[in-house]
Amino acid sequence: MRLGVEENVLEPGRVSEHHEESGVLLYTPEYSVTGGGDIVTHDARLNKDATALHQFLLSQAAIPPKFVVRCHGTHTQTRKRVIHGGNSRDKKDDDETGDSPKTYTTTSTKNIVDFDFQIDISSYLLPPVYWTLADDEPAYRGGIFSETGGAAHRRQSTWTEIWKARKQRSLKAQNGQPPWVPNGHLGEFHRAANTKTTCSTLTLREWINDYCTSSKTLKELQFDKSIYGWNLASLQSSIETLIKSTGYTGKLTVSFSTTGNKVYIRPNGNRFLRMVGSTCIEVLLYLAFVYPFVWLFRYWGGAAVWCVAGVAYPLKEWVHLEDSIPGEDVAQYRVRRSPDSNTPDMTRMRKTPRGISQLVGVQEEEWFEQWEAVLRRAVVLGLERPVPIQYPSEVVTRHSGAVFQYFTD
Repeated sequence: MRLGVEENVLEPGRVSEHHEESGVLLYTPEYSVTGGGDIVTHDARLNKDATALHQFLLSQAAIPPKFVVRCHGTHTQTRKRVIHGGNSRDKKDDDETGDSPKTYTTTSTKNIVDFDFQIDISSYLLPPVYWTLADDEPAYRGGIFSETGGAAHRRQSTWTEIWKARKQRSLKAQNGQPPWVPNGHLGEFHRAANTKTTCSTLTLREWINDYCTSSKTLKELQFDKSIYGWNLASLQSSIETLIKSTGYTGKLTVSFSTTGNKVYIRPNGNRFLRMVGSTCIEVLLYLAFVYPFVWLFRYWGGAAVWCVAGVAYPLKEWVHLEDSIPGEDVAQYRVRRSPDSNTPDMTRMRKTPRGISQLVGVQEEEWFEQWEAVLRRAVVLGLERPVPIQYPSEVVTRHSGAVFQYFTD
């Protein structure tokens, strides 16, 4: 876990209106970074000052998470060993009876790594979009139980609702849909050209105010950093097919992982309160059958969790063109636009009921085409490299995971 101090930097053009009106200088809170890259802060002011907390979350949103794909191949090697058994007394008995000495066969297996490398996809992320969950989706809204409802009327979610919501979130992540898309929506999502998507009754700033005005001693605000835009299941299948086309027949695993995708705001309590919030300590308490008592302490001691908002980084998405007119097609839109204007490519535009949408970002097929040669070469050379590959122009060698320039840009 690393300690750090937030720099006085906000993402350009995204300073809150309240900050502009008050002219308050940016606050520099202390925070720690977990092994997985998550941010955890117990700064006292962030738990009371909504403006300072808002600014801190905006500055953290300017730091995208790490998104990598890992390709891991192994095979099992089986060895048989013949042992001629028997001691001197057994050998003497065998000689007298005329029997041959006893032999034993032992079998051992060993897992051999054929290749293990990662490719960093973080550089393909587009500017973030701030979002809040819809009121009808189960989430923690200032309590210890998952709830649904707006600011005025809330109720505890049922186990069925929670289970369905978790399943839908997993499906949305695999299909590349934004986290704010309503559950059950399986089609494409066309977003307006802005940086905020508020689906709940309260805005992000209002949720922050709700957290800061709470007097509960064990409160926690969780700010998520998610990634969307690509159909990961389809891309995973394409990578697996490519690797198998090289003739590889071992055990293959292709997986996507995201690190540094959480920001936790917690009170500046005593050491015991900080330990209770640690995942490792929670696991130990579970094993020691102590956690139920800690849960009761949380319940009666004023625990509360907010997990209703975050920021999402698209890899690709359809963005509505505000100057388009409902009913016109792509050709009509291009004709109507000024010849000197920067009109998007026709292949990246589509007609919608609202007008015209433009595809921004890199598609899965485009990324795969850029990295196809690198993937194939890394598998053939049996690359084992703990540091993710950053650019398609990097080609690997077998020796010590070195990287050298092979392809010309």
